[in-house]
Amino acid sequence: MRCRFGRFGETNAVFINSTTIKCTSPPGDDPPDAIYRETVILSVAMNGQDFEEDATGTEFTFVGTAPYISFATIIMTLLAVAFVAYAVTVCTSASTDLDQLRGRSNISG
Repeated sequence: MRCRFGRFGETNAVFINSTTIKCTSPPGDDPPDAIYRETVILSVAMNGQDFEEDATGTEFTFVGTAPYISFATIIMTLLAVAFVAYAVTVCTSASTDLDQLRGRSNISG
């Protein structure tokens, strides 16, 4: 008997009784900090070769240690970076304008 965990690979299975088998999850090629959460189809081959992927629909979720980064987090980070860049541009421009005004008042005064 074999268990297949989607793209993560296959492992041997142990028959416990008519309703239970035991599968150990395979070692991953990806380091734990590269995966936040990934769900795959779990399939079983009673003869070790013919997996019943379409019939079972059973899912297994691998949980790694990578931080969860949502789309909203990415957008908010990009907006924050854009705001800081804009603020620096405005402050630099205002500082230049102020220096020019000070230079003119020294000439006329």
